[in-house]
Amino acid sequence: MALLKDAQPSPACSSATSSTDSSSAAATSAKRGVMPEPAVMVRLSPATEVAIRLLPGNDAICPQWAGVSFGVLLCLACAGKHRSLGVQTSFVKSLVMDAWSASEVRALELGGNAKWIAVCAGTGITDIPLAEKYSSGVAKAYKSRVLLAAAKDPSVECAFTATSFLSMLAGIASPVSEENPVQIVKEDPSSSPTMTTRTQSSNDPADGTTVKCTTCCAMVPLDQLNSHSKACTHAVEWRKYERKIGAPGEPLGFTLAKANSGYAEVSRIIPGGAAERANVIVGSLLIGLNNVTNLKFDEIVDMLRTLPRPMLFHFVFRAQMVPGGAKDRHLVRPGT
Repeated sequence: MALLKDAQPSPACSSATSSTDSSSAAATSAKRGVMPEPAVMVRLSPATEVAIRLLPGNDAICPQWAGVSFGVLLCLACAGKHRSLGVQTSFVKSLVMDAWSASEVRALELGGNAKWIAVCAGTGITDIPLAEKYSSGVAKAYKSRVLLAAAKDPSVECAFTATSFLSMLAGIASPVSEENPVQIVKEDPSSSPTMTTRTQSSNDPADGTTVKCTTCCAMVPLDQLNSHSKACTHAVEWRKYERKIGAPGEPLGFTLAKANSGYAEVSRIIPGGAAERANVIVGSLLIGLNNVTNLKFDEIVDMLRTLPRPMLFHFVFRAQMVPGGAKDRHLVRPGT
């Protein structure tokens, strides 16, 4: 696992832990003493472009651009808004003028505006300011899932749906017993996330037409998610989930960065790695290892260098954001 401190690599930790910054293919190439092959970039074929434009929700605008990070199509005005967020938040490309890698095309084929709009509605982030929406924990987690799905072999069927993603978040945020509350963690100056204890190991089932609200955990029809999220007034909490990860000699499959709060934030999941198999969510804070909790980044780093594997990882994730004073309007563009 690679550890980042204030967006810079931690030399001491990189030497003590297995780095997973590069893909397995790149690692194999490095072992052979050759550089990995650069991604082949091609223009979108007319057939591919038409197929992408026909995905649900993609025909509701006049798309000339794409938000590759989220697998969505954008009009000119929305593309400008996404560019203002920075490429680290939303990577924008032209459907006509730019060349594309296979994984970028795959992101558009697996995404679609309808999926992202449904996720925004189901998590209550539809009407919050653009910068907050796309830097939220929900957006980070969704972007990571798009990346992971796009990195898979195209011949392997990929079940990346809005319902599966929302059910994953709802599983993390399921209501739990009040008997074992965990102490408050002050993640940011403007927020004091509350955690409750329960290990979630699998997604809640969904029938494809309904999904569990990540705020109140009620089962809601997909076409009613937006209106339901505006009326749902349950408090926002950070919830704890636990994962046992790590075999001797195997990379952990995720990277950490130091958050402004001083906690360790999951910044990337490596495709096919142990963290992806364990369903770790990008944007989660890693606050403890084994029987020690409420740890900051530097303490996590020191423990990762010495503890034997496997280890029990204690994560917290804010699975929903409740909008304040949301306006009653229709969301038809992911750039708003």
